[in-house]
Amino acid sequence: MMQMNPYALLYPQWTVPAAQVSQTVQAQPICKAEVMSPDQNSKKYNRTWRKKQIEDIYSLTTKYCQENSQNVEDLTLKDFLVIGENFPQTPEQIMIKVNEIHQSGTLRPGIWSTPEDELLVKLINKGGEKWGHISNILNKDIHNNLKIRSGKQCKERWNNYLNPNVNRGIWREFEDAEILRLYRVHGKKWSVIAKLIENRTESAVKNRIKSLLNKIKQNLATLDDLNTGIDEFIRVNQAKVEAKVEIEKKEISEEDQVKTENDCNEA
Repeated sequence: MMQMNPYALLYPQWTVPAAQVSQTVQAQPICKAEVMSPDQNSKKYNRTWRKKQIEDIYSLTTKYCQENSQNVEDLTLKDFLVIGENFPQTPEQIMIKVNEIHQSGTLRPGIWSTPEDELLVKLINKGGEKWGHISNILNKDIHNNLKIRSGKQCKERWNNYLNPNVNRGIWREFEDAEILRLYRVHGKKWSVIAKLIENRTESAVKNRIKSLLNKIKQNLATLDDLNTGIDEFIRVNQAKVEAKVEIEKKEISEEDQVKTENDCNEA
């Protein structure tokens, strides 16, 4: 019995029997040109690096340089195509990673080298804070035009580690009270709050506020009381600050009194 195409009722123009269609499909030869091996056209590149991959690729690069009497700085994309044949990263990604390791002197990702820090400080002291321009100079002068550093990385390196005017010490009680007061006014406008806090970076302000909010939330019955909790935290901290000020004033007064008594005795 002839099997009818199940789509015939919906599409009358398709009148070829299902069995015949099946035979036609089975008989159709497969073109060899359409068959692609995984190594040829379907390789998926991975942008991230695992610790073992970093160690292996740098070891292979060192071995390659020794066997071919070449320096790491002189290797081209063609060389890294050979070196990274069995790696999921592109030759360009491998080239950037190897040069980053070579410049920093460590396998730890993203570590800044001393020459990078020195050049960054020099450029900042010249009055330049156009981070994209600074990153271009760093990449040109230190990384052979490879895009190792971005403007964002340069900004974070300067603000978080190199800027001598930034306060990276512990947060004091009056600072906690002030940033929460500003948070109640400006919300999550971290850059605005940071400009109103002396010598603290935007990321430091953001992280500190979030930490304080989490601490406050843990002591609340419901999140509806968050603003009340913030106000109470500010009140308590301000009271502590005022108490410390009074103690310091008292200590200074006592010291002055003792000094006066000693001066009188000497006279």
